[in-house]
Amino acid sequence: MGQPRVASRLGRVALRLGFGVDPLGEAMTAEPEIIEAGETGAPVEIWVGTHPSMLRSTRVLVWSALRALPAGRRVRFHLMSNLKGVAREGWNTGWQGYAAEAERRAGGKRSLYCDATFLFETDPAALFDASLNGFLDLTRSPAQGAEPLPRPFPWETPRGAAIPAGEGTRAAAWRAAEAAADAARFMLFTKARPTREFGVLIGLYQRMHEENFFPGGRLKHHVEGVKALLGETGAQTILDYGAGKAEGYDRIPGEPESSPWRAIPLWPGVKVRCFDPGVPAFSEIGGGTFGGVISTDVVEHLAPFDAPWVLDEMFGRAERFVFVIAACFPAIKTLPDGRNAHTAAMNSAWWRDEMAAAGAGYPEIEWRIGCDAKGLFGKSTKIFGGRGAMVRV
Repeated sequence: MGQPRVASRLGRVALRLGFGVDPLGEAMTAEPEIIEAGETGAPVEIWVGTHPSMLRSTRVLVWSALRALPAGRRVRFHLMSNLKGVAREGWNTGWQGYAAEAERRAGGKRSLYCDATFLFETDPAALFDASLNGFLDLTRSPAQGAEPLPRPFPWETPRGAAIPAGEGTRAAAWRAAEAAADAARFMLFTKARPTREFGVLIGLYQRMHEENFFPGGRLKHHVEGVKALLGETGAQTILDYGAGKAEGYDRIPGEPESSPWRAIPLWPGVKVRCFDPGVPAFSEIGGGTFGGVISTDVVEHLAPFDAPWVLDEMFGRAERFVFVIAACFPAIKTLPDGRNAHTAAMNSAWWRDEMAAAGAGYPEIEWRIGCDAKGLFGKSTKIFGGRGAMVRV
């Protein structure tokens, strides 16, 4: 494995202009992510071609399949997204061409294949059990009740926005499935069962912290924004989720040397607990809740499919507000395994929807997310705010 590095000045300009950036996303994921459920019967193997931009639709696809399966039937989903070593020349989307790779990986075992544009309104186990050819590619041979949705896709409408006039019955069925998944607080991955990539990335970031990357100095750019929320909400304690090495904080007089609690002079009377899984001194998140939770330039370092449960954890730890800053552009840093350090450099619409989805379970929590973009002439930030599932620009 190589060394983490920082791009040269010329390299930084090239990244801002989009040179060297794969429009389909960086293909550096070693293995499909696995989701398993059920306890009885032969596992229904479902391979799914997807992409980080299709997180919302992938969640509804998996939910619909789980609801359509007989109670307790075993199922194993293989989510194929940005897979390393898969040639994507000629692909129009980041998810359209995984069928051949899925068949190869299935190794002749009975399996179903679909992509993230599908919705299951029929039992996938029945299709699986009846398949005589071993590998059934539903993108080539759709079955009634197991078909792709037509364009325009319903997940392209932002959460909370008006539903376009004239949507068909299948789009309505998809929206009903999403509403049911929301009501059940369903997530593809959780803190107890994160993605495989989550553990890989934590190991890489621990190594980079040892080499003095990520001091935690980005907070200084957002002190005033957090101060405004402190004033609005009256919060007296904060959890800094992804604090790095806590650069920019002052120690609190009387606290022991090993204490994770810090302070900032511009927030008088407010105590901040620092948390960062890559820094041994701050690797424990502690118990209880906090007046506010902040996270600056952290979430873009996640595996995209882990973002929902991480945001949910932030909301679950907050009593009054959540404040997040997400970078929506490639990093100048490279991870030790060669990939760009911004593994979830998603666009502002994606982050807005994920914040709204997380906030839906916490209707009394005020939230803000700032989405940073970079161009040739510098950085710009788009701010979204809301309360619960409600979104304000």
